[in-house]
Amino acid sequence: SCGEDAVEVLKSKKIDLLLSDMRMPGKIGGEQIMAFSCENFPETRVVLMSCAMSNEDRKQLISDGASECLQKPFFKQECKDLLCRLFSSNSKAA
Repeated sequence: SCGEDAVEVLKSKKIDLLLSDMRMPGKIGGEQIMAFSCENFPETRVVLMSCAMSNEDRKQLISDGASECLQKPFFKQECKDLLCRLFSSNSKAA
């Protein structure tokens, strides 16, 4: 429901994949959730989503630790392909 809740979930159980919008209710957004996850749970793959993400933003977010970034709108096949890429290798990055 909000970024703060996402952080609490990350603290309470093992998460393989975190999908987060860049903008969320509350004081913590997607970038902060990603940073917290990368610092504390580096094995968790983080996918950030936004309707307004430039190529430069995407490159920076991946450099900062995102496994991938999705531009909204995206479709079911894109999600399937992304999951296959993320979980078919041992690498955190796609």
